[in-house]
Amino acid sequence: MIKIYTENNKGFTIITNFGCDNNCKYCITKHHPILQNAVTDKSKINWAYLEECISKSNAPTINLSGGGDPFYNWQNNIDFYNRVYELAQKYNKQMDIHTRILPNDLSLISKFRKIALSIENNDIKAMEKLKSMLPDIEKTTKIRVINVLNERMTKDDCLKYITDMKSIGVKQITF
Repeated sequence: MIKIYTENNKGFTIITNFGCDNNCKYCITKHHPILQNAVTDKSKINWAYLEECISKSNAPTINLSGGGDPFYNWQNNIDFYNRVYELAQKYNKQMDIHTRILPNDLSLISKFRKIALSIENNDIKAMEKLKSMLPDIEKTTKIRVINVLNERMTKDDCLKYITDMKSIGVKQITF
């Protein structure tokens, strides 16, 4: 029997672009005429307006996503994550993030209810990092690993990816 998992997450999404160097095969930003060179300038964020939007939202989560990677250059954006986290706490919401970067800062990771982590099937370095950090990450948050399929991936590639992720200890895998 095949079980299909779906998540009913009607979150309030904040799209950032702190930059990116991953050259993701599914990137929409690098080819988008408006988003292509847009980088989030934190000094221009209207925090009062963002708080108003969050306060009026019935969504149970605040999702961080990006036109780049929301964890890109994460060390220089701790103030941003902390401020969004304070708003989440104030309005009784949790935070989720979709990223390809796994920060070494477990106190930052613990602010998120769930991390959707994109790892491609040939990214051995990312798999090794996840393997070393997963036991500590799972103490505070959930993690879902994602691999965006392309026309070159075979059924065997997908099955090997699932086996590799399960051997690391990943419980939720999405294609």
